Amino acid sequence: MKLTMVSLNLKRKSNVWTMIHAMKSYANVTGAARFITSVSRVVLRLQ
Repeated sequence: MKLTMVSLNLKRKSNVWTMIHAMKSYANVTGAARFITSVSRVVLRLQ
């Protein structure tokens, strides 16, 4: 019984972690895109 409870808790936690990881990866991608656009703007201004 205890093992099944632990496995259920781990499954729930893993779902939460996957959600958090997806959020973080999305934030990283958007941040990288913004950074690249800002850098490209600066480079274009310098040219």
